[in-house]
Amino acid sequence: MYDQHEALSLRGMHILSELLESKLSEIRTAAAACISALLTNPDGKTVANEMDLLKLLLPILFSEDRAESANAAGCITFMTTTTPAKLRAVELDIIGRLLFLAGDFHCLQPQLHCIKALTNIAEAPKGREILRQYGTDKIRSIPSQNEEIVERSICTLIGVIQWKP
Repeated sequence: MYDQHEALSLRGMHILSELLESKLSEIRTAAAACISALLTNPDGKTVANEMDLLKLLLPILFSEDRAESANAAGCITFMTTTTPAKLRAVELDIIGRLLFLAGDFHCLQPQLHCIKALTNIAEAPKGREILRQYGTDKIRSIPSQNEEIVERSICTLIGVIQWKP
């Protein structure tokens, strides 16, 4: 275990964000994994929002390297628990990519990250509206591999999308 506060006070998030621009996929993947760990801390989310980390994660989310995009999705899942990140995610138009990755991953954890990130984003009215345009049939078609947790997560996402104030 490590002290997230110390890592954040030493500008760890800033250092790791610079590594997201490395030419080496392995370094970008590892940097995103470390950032995910810092994002479990509320201060990490605040720093990430201030840095506009979502924008820095976009190239990694769109990477063809599935380890990279999986770690970016993990970061996005933790970040989008905050309202500013939900709104920024809508602005950056990442919903379509998260939907694609949710159906493309054949590994449980990255798939769950994508579905949970979408659920978080759907809590914002504009995010919900965009996901409604995709339609619940598209979301229901996400393969669950008969994993109960994936099926529950998909049902939760659909419930959030269908919610009306």
